[in-house]
Amino acid sequence: MNVHSKLLAWAKNFTFLSCFVTYQALFHRKDFFNKVFKRFELNPKWLLLFSSKSSSRGDLYYEQGNFEKGIRLGQKKGKFRRLRGWRFEEARAPFSFPIYQSVKLDKANKTEPTLYFVTNSLPYTTSGYAIRTENVASMLQGNGISLRVCTRVGYPLSVGRWTSELQSVQRKNGIVRLIPWSFSWDARKRRRQSVRLLEREARDLNARLIITTTSFEKASIVSEVARNLEIPWAYEIRGEPEATWLADAAVSRDESSEFFQSSRLKENEAVQKSAAQVFLSHVSKESFETRGVKLSKPVILPNAVNPVTPVNNEEPRHRERVRPADKEEIVVGSISSLVGYEGFDILIDALALTEDRFRLLLVGSGQEKDALERRAKKLGLQDRISFVGARPHSEIGEWYEKLDIFVLPRKDFLVTRTVTPIKHFEAMVRGVPIVASDLPALREATGGHATFFEAGSARDLAKSLKMVADGHHQAVKARQWVQERTWTNVGEDLIKELWTNEG
Repeated sequence: MNVHSKLLAWAKNFTFLSCFVTYQALFHRKDFFNKVFKRFELNPKWLLLFSSKSSSRGDLYYEQGNFEKGIRLGQKKGKFRRLRGWRFEEARAPFSFPIYQSVKLDKANKTEPTLYFVTNSLPYTTSGYAIRTENVASMLQGNGISLRVCTRVGYPLSVGRWTSELQSVQRKNGIVRLIPWSFSWDARKRRRQSVRLLEREARDLNARLIITTTSFEKASIVSEVARNLEIPWAYEIRGEPEATWLADAAVSRDESSEFFQSSRLKENEAVQKSAAQVFLSHVSKESFETRGVKLSKPVILPNAVNPVTPVNNEEPRHRERVRPADKEEIVVGSISSLVGYEGFDILIDALALTEDRFRLLLVGSGQEKDALERRAKKLGLQDRISFVGARPHSEIGEWYEKLDIFVLPRKDFLVTRTVTPIKHFEAMVRGVPIVASDLPALREATGGHATFFEAGSARDLAKSLKMVADGHHQAVKARQWVQERTWTNVGEDLIKELWTNEG
């Protein structure tokens, strides 16, 4: 019977993946093949075989979020053009998805099951999002809350990761992968499919509360499931997807686009209709209040460190200098996704303004990796910079230990002013000094215990690196501050607001 179940699971994965890959290759060809080539480290020159000059105008409309123009363009072309133009209709469809008002949230008993619907998780994804999911789930379960985590429909197959674990085993482990038999090419059908699969898990669990994370598409799905079960749902605002989209430097985008305007309205709606709103920071909460969004039960659950992280009472090794005088090299860097708004091009430019003793280490992958490598070569810094790519989560601690200065060089964008990172906490707890852009989100996320420089200024960043290397930093205070910022401590407010020990 077990062999039969595994064969069925394998067949389901295969049929879903076949439909998904075909869809992506037809409607998102350029982006899809770019991800495939990076995923399997193939020669990028072969990407030319999958590009189309004649579709460049349509691609530009799509990237700029101007869906109406793309639809009109498709109407003027032949059948194949209209087929590709369908992606504009698909991209626009979620803006019409309903988000249902949650019933009032009365505190649930901790023993009453909670369903947690998220985008991704470890071990298939090692981003800050996945790390937060792991820690929030562990914190809730550690407080006696009955919890089941469900990842979005199709994950991890949709990111090229195969899973063969039976769903019965997943349920026992507390994290379920929602894999259907097929991937629908219609956005509305995909939503209905997600509602059906998630509702099945909610009923199996007898869930009394559902929590979901950004974006509004997941809020739409959860709100319908919660309505069908007549239970409340809460919204965890982890970021601002439309602001992240706006920060993509590869394409000229602006706030007047259909995508940005429609996405922002739907995010506001999701926040306002949820029974409780969980924010990563005060600055994020204030950004929604500034927009005029009414918050019924706002709770701050900031990023933190795991309480089991080894922390002793020794002074950081950088008490006087980043490196002892007999050491020649100072390793600066970060562990992060290599995307435009993170500002690693600024960090490379800053490195060019420092002495040869400074070395740069970047751990992670992303769409900017090739451009950053070209920039390093152009500046003649290739011998001073190490791009080590993505590494398994189990190895990350070793890479933090190699750093003498951890840098958060984020550029000044709408998203970077309000969304707080998680990656620097492991550096702080190890006594590694932090150098960060002077942005509201980064000041809050470091407790102000960092050396701040003017966002976007390579010269000011280089000056800050030299200052920290000479021993002028806040590593001791930062380490003391972060020792108290454990998931157990920061989760207290959330537990008090949403759950009770009473029967």
